[in-house]
Amino acid sequence: MGRLDGTVGDRPQSRRLTANGYEVLMNSNSEPKTRNSKPLQVFQVVPAAAWGGGSVVILRLVKKLIQVGCQVTVLCSTDARTVTEFSKSGAEVIHARHWRRPVSPVQDVLLLYELYTICRQRRFDVVHTHNPKGGVVGRIAAGLAGTPLVIHTIHGLTFNDFMPPWRVWLYRTLERVAARFCDVLISVNEEDRQRAIEAGIAEPDHIATVLNGIDVDQFINATPAPLRTELSLPDETILIGATGRLAVQKGYEYLIRAIPLLVAAEPRAHVLLAGTGELDDDLRALVSELGVEEFCHFLGFREDIPALLASFDFYAQPSLWEGLSISLLEAMAAGKPIVTTDIIGNREVVEDGVLALLVPPADVEALATAILELTRDPARAQRLGSQARQHVVRYFSADRMVKETLHLYRRQLARTAIGEAYMALEI
Repeated sequence: MGRLDGTVGDRPQSRRLTANGYEVLMNSNSEPKTRNSKPLQVFQVVPAAAWGGGSVVILRLVKKLIQVGCQVTVLCSTDARTVTEFSKSGAEVIHARHWRRPVSPVQDVLLLYELYTICRQRRFDVVHTHNPKGGVVGRIAAGLAGTPLVIHTIHGLTFNDFMPPWRVWLYRTLERVAARFCDVLISVNEEDRQRAIEAGIAEPDHIATVLNGIDVDQFINATPAPLRTELSLPDETILIGATGRLAVQKGYEYLIRAIPLLVAAEPRAHVLLAGTGELDDDLRALVSELGVEEFCHFLGFREDIPALLASFDFYAQPSLWEGLSISLLEAMAAGKPIVTTDIIGNREVVEDGVLALLVPPADVEALATAILELTRDPARAQRLGSQARQHVVRYFSADRMVKETLHLYRRQLARTAIGEAYMALEI
């Protein structure tokens, strides 16, 4: 595996290079252009079941790769929005016949052979994998196929404190095996990078941290959605919103269980959940069981997230685990007073009491208490929201994230047999 050394972000001098079928003309004041019919071939393996925060990050990278002259192929699920977004970017979109989300030994072996065949036949220069199963199977397939550069992004380690010990051991072992077929790992937060090193998944010089980023501008001046009108709520209603997949990871059960405590202390409080997922029916059943249907609103899938965030009075994110949450960054960019959980990823983004209030995960009382604290102190809430916005604008832009990722591509390509082609990624 190639070594990571030096700092991400330094800029070599401009130059012209022709080698191995690549001809690149560099100009220090403009983007590089690949000038012949053999652009760098990049394969992004993104078999997530549905569109989510990780998809947003990968789409931004795909767009930039295409902009700098790469030819990008994306393997993704058949989810309609996922296919549409990646197709609109200019990438070639393909699907895997044998991909199944649950672990399936027979199908997973068939998937491994399918991805191996794709990599072998298409002869990609770079294979970049994402997500747990895509990362394990994709790395092994690309490595066996002889791909010059294999990269994997850890969007949060697959093992966590909410899993039984046997599953932690299994996932950690799979990560160790897959890492042997990979040249470099990217972690979206530094804490997971350190955990991967401690778990024997990667040596320190084979894993880098590239923090997630977002397009902050669309959240700063967004026009609020007319949610009170849509939901027939009085103007004085306090809207406590959350956005994201309705999945165990997101911890929405605990936010719903906090509603009786919230309403008992603040009858104007209403909780709004924007998103869909496998727990939709279960969460609705819980709302009925608790008798809080009047105070909990399921908004379903929404594309107007900036407008939604602009309309929320407060933002609650009760996640049990995260990599580095895009929804949290978006709420910060929107300037919302935030209550979130003290977990890996979140605590790398926010400082407790300065940018947001952090509470223990799966703690209903602590979650309700923190939200009520902010409803009772508008000046403090406004200060937290303003400081959160300034922080995310300064440190968590999508441009910074993509630039660091492309520099990592370039550094690693420089150490491969097609090393001269790395110039196509100079920025």
